[in-house]
Amino acid sequence: MDDYFKSAHGRALGTGGPTCVTCHGSHAVATATLDIINKENCGKCHPYGQASAIKEAMRNTERLIVEIDGKINKFKGEGVDTGSWEKSLFSVRNRYHRLFHEVDTGKVIKLSGEFREELDGISKTLAKIDERGQRRKIIGAIVICGLLAAALITYLLKRTFDDISEP
Repeated sequence: MDDYFKSAHGRALGTGGPTCVTCHGSHAVATATLDIINKENCGKCHPYGQASAIKEAMRNTERLIVEIDGKINKFKGEGVDTGSWEKSLFSVRNRYHRLFHEVDTGKVIKLSGEFREELDGISKTLAKIDERGQRRKIIGAIVICGLLAAALITYLLKRTFDDISEP
């Protein structure tokens, strides 16, 4: 609500500006999504070009948030401590969601870029952890193969010695 009242839409309230219901359709909307930025809603009052640019800038950020959230959940399922990454992502996601009422295209593009930089940092950290896990799996497979080969050689040597020692 604070974001709405600070936005150009909120400041225009009472002088013909949109209310919550104008864009959201009802007060029952639980979560805003990028789908709310569309020609039908935005084109009622102004050309859609500005809203389209805002939506595109936000779409790239949203994609990264969803991608990183999936990676964090994957690591969490593998027993990795993901607490710090979850907190970082939560912080970026909350600040990103504040852009939903912003109508300054330049500001949205700038802030979306800043959020993507933060998200790239989280993503790079997760990639390093994933790479380390892949290396461990490869090393583990090599060790197991080595142990199996050693067991096979031991077995064959034992059979050979058993055959030699039998009269």
